[in-house]
Amino acid sequence: MSSLNEAKKNIPSREDLERKLSSNVLEVIFIKINGNVRRMRCTKRLDLIPKDALPKTLSAVHPTTVTVWDLTLKNWRSFRYDAVVKVTEVDK
Repeated sequence: MSSLNEAKKNIPSREDLERKLSSNVLEVIFIKINGNVRRMRCTKRLDLIPKDALPKTLSAVHPTTVTVWDLTLKNWRSFRYDAVVKVTEVDK
């Protein structure tokens, strides 16, 4: 558990995470509501999201969750910001 707490110290602020997602592909590891650990390669880079899946607006921000494009499942997903345990920048 101490390694989990140590990893959480390096989580970017919510605003920084949103900025990083807009220009990078990130691997985000978080704890799902059911307690399972989920690892997701995700982004908000518009050039990596299919045109038919592009959001109509980017201004909608939920206060507790982060919505991202899951590059593996090819669909929109969200996670609770407070459940994030690790964020790593990755190549496309």
